[in-house]
Amino acid sequence: KWKKAHKEVEFIPAVSVKGSERKPIYRLSASILFDAEHRTLQSGEQTVSLRPQEAAILETLLLAENYHMDVDEFYFLIWNEKYTNLPRINTAANRLRGKLIQIAPFELSVTQHDVSLKIPDSIEGIH
Repeated sequence: KWKKAHKEVEFIPAVSVKGSERKPIYRLSASILFDAEHRTLQSGEQTVSLRPQEAAILETLLLAENYHMDVDEFYFLIWNEKYTNLPRINTAANRLRGKLIQIAPFELSVTQHDVSLKIPDSIEGIH
């Protein structure tokens, strides 16, 4: 369903436990991991926990081509309803942005047309 997103993000396959499927771990750079199952961002010794909605937003953008998505599609994937409320997206994005910058200077952009994530060049582990 999803295209392989980007060269910068390495997808680490999930390990199944007793027949249950585990969510993947994403390597965002040489030192930054996003564990979708446990909803954590980790860089070295630092770990930041994400709320379920924050983790869903991050994973949705990581899977999107060029970490970019039309706001209508994004809204439907996160809230399972037709896009009607830009402030709702902004509020959720602001919460996630606050946690992302604890790890590195990520940019999370929301406009009335699209939502996008930029992983800073200074932390990309794969060039």
